[in-house]
Amino acid sequence: MIVSMGKRILWLMLVLLCACALAAFALADEAPAQADAPAAEAARVFTEEEFQTPAQNEPGKAWLALSIEPFEQKMDGKAYQMYNCHMDETNGIGFSIETIAACTFGDGEPRSQVLTAEQLQEFGMNLVLEPNGSFVLMGGFPKEAYDRMGIEVTGTDANGEALTFTHWHVFGNAE
Repeated sequence: MIVSMGKRILWLMLVLLCACALAAFALADEAPAQADAPAAEAARVFTEEEFQTPAQNEPGKAWLALSIEPFEQKMDGKAYQMYNCHMDETNGIGFSIETIAACTFGDGEPRSQVLTAEQLQEFGMNLVLEPNGSFVLMGGFPKEAYDRMGIEVTGTDANGEALTFTHWHVFGNAE
């Protein structure tokens, strides 16, 4: 019963985060940069190539294996491409997430959202990954407009190394 209740609470938190992410994504045209995001990140323009050149796994440093688990959802009659972004630390070294950037690409202008640790912690998320720990972030975007995305995670490992990890994903609706 307690495990089931815990899973329900976690699911509700993920749904709430997803709804907030979609609302922020929908309002991006009205507010070109997030006021709470660091100025350099808010002004940054991402390119597809940045996400297609991953870092190299180095011994003695944390390593985040990033993957996207896509699924579709309809809300208010519109189709959304949803995803769970899995972040798994695999080198046995703790890692503290500082920012997560998600950028979508399609026929129009790329759209990006940079979430800081402070913003994510407002949802009660623990952004310190224990050695071999994991974190899942749920997000989404209008399906008809975008078919590719990049994820960038920045932070510091338990040894004080500043690290950046990227992942590129092409969704099934891409030609």
